[in-house]
Amino acid sequence: MPPNGNVVLSLTQCPMKLLFDANLSHKLVAGLEDLFPESLHVRTADLKGHEDIAIWAFAKRAGFVIVTLDSDFYDFICLYE
Repeated sequence: MPPNGNVVLSLTQCPMKLLFDANLSHKLVAGLEDLFPESLHVRTADLKGHEDIAIWAFAKRAGFVIVTLDSDFYDFICLYE
């Protein structure tokens, strides 16, 4: 444990899978591959052009965290969680 008493976890201990929405560049996946190796963009997940609710359902089912500029996903959380 660090001297200040805080617990430090590395991203390799708590890996997050990110799903980048269509409004963000697909290049983010490659740029963040070191930190988030299992991440995808909606276009590589065959979700480009799908309704937001389908993307949200996929992310929830597959354990992804959605990265987006779209506020609709926040609305889904409020409605369905």
